[in-house]
Amino acid sequence: MRSLALVALLASAPAAAAPAPHARSRIIYLNRHGATLSPGVNDSRTQRSSVVAEPRALPPWEGSEDAWAATVACMRATWSRFDVEITDVDPGSVDHLEAILGGSPDDAGLPSNVTGAAPQAADCSVIEDGIALTFTAILPADPDQVCAVTSHELGHLYGLDHELLAADPMSYLPFSGARAFQDVEAACGETTARPCACGAMQSSVQLLLTRLGSAGEGEITPVADTDPDTDTDTDIDIDIVPAFAPAIGGCTSSPTSGAAAGGVIAAALLGGSRRKRLRPRRHRGDHGR
Repeated sequence: MRSLALVALLASAPAAAAPAPHARSRIIYLNRHGATLSPGVNDSRTQRSSVVAEPRALPPWEGSEDAWAATVACMRATWSRFDVEITDVDPGSVDHLEAILGGSPDDAGLPSNVTGAAPQAADCSVIEDGIALTFTAILPADPDQVCAVTSHELGHLYGLDHELLAADPMSYLPFSGARAFQDVEAACGETTARPCACGAMQSSVQLLLTRLGSAGEGEITPVADTDPDTDTDTDIDIDIVPAFAPAIGGCTSSPTSGAAAGGVIAAALLGGSRRKRLRPRRHRGDHGR
């Protein structure tokens, strides 16, 4: 069974107080219309992303209407435990995370054998208004797998790290069943144990409950951010780190920065392992390189 590439861009955040218990961005917008991303401070409302090094046009979803409906249904089931809204209607200027589904990694200037990408904070804080990418052009035409990759990448935006717990979608370890967020304290890492971004161990469910609350806990009240450019991204050092996972099956759930000092891309690669050093890039203000 071939591997799926699940990419996470880690970047150090400046010293700050502990993140708020609940994220502002508790709406997840599933975008099948494509977008043109510009480099800069991560902001789904202005289509800026620290993942791209230059403006990049991402094409729209290439699947059928039925496949889209099944993907949206799977996403809603995946996140149903948490106080978050899944929508395929653009929320506009209110705080939200965005998942862009479509195209290939080449469209984003990434290696051709990665299937998803998202920034992740080194201190496991939430990337408010962050953007996750799912490259459906190189994924099987399977709504469950698209759903799983998308949920994995969104998990990074909410602060989830990779886990050495095969049943959890944040894991690269082989697993034969459907993955789901696990309410288990697990070690973090890609193939070997390391400390988690937010402590020695991680429970995906407990961290998401902290960031999002439980479903039905309270009505989501979107608040427009009138000062979206208070954070800046600085130099980011990027590495490709080999890690492997089987295709993720079943309807499952599966770290970017304000100011960033350095980071890595942890990637499961299709067709073999390699380590590659990429050139650092600098974001100045909200206008990119």
